[in-house]
Amino acid sequence: MSLRRRLLLVFAVYLGIIGAGGAFVLWITTERNEEITEQRALIPTSALDRSELAALMATQRRLEDLRTRLTITIFTTLGAALVTTLAAAVLVRRWITRPLDQVGRAIRGARVGEIGLIAPHGPPEIADLARDADAIRGRMNRALYDATRARETIDQTTSVLFTLRAELET
Repeated sequence: MSLRRRLLLVFAVYLGIIGAGGAFVLWITTERNEEITEQRALIPTSALDRSELAALMATQRRLEDLRTRLTITIFTTLGAALVTTLAAAVLVRRWITRPLDQVGRAIRGARVGEIGLIAPHGPPEIADLARDADAIRGRMNRALYDATRARETIDQTTSVLFTLRAELET
């Protein structure tokens, strides 16, 4: 499995976890809200004096405020996690996957005989890999050049030898 697919799988799992966590929080919040609604329905039927009822209503308003703040906090956190995940995916693509693709294309080009420089991009590890691959590519090109020159020299020497041999035979 390629690095790109592995990273995509990791981000998909992370997004799944965020979605499941959000659904779980929403489910718990809904159950809590139902309990609060049932509690409010019981308040008017209870035999409380005026001060106790006022204190209970103040507590209910405070609970409502806390519930709202909790919901906002949870969804803000989930939204921030989602944005962070998407930003990380884009940055990983830009900083890791793209430079690796460039190094791979350059190495495949060297395999078919293309000559050129592999520009070091990306994180230090990938830039070092590009420099090493470029050094290997340079050595291969130099070896190919030396082999070609040696063959030309042999061809020239062979023709001289054939000429000398022909003169000696006559």
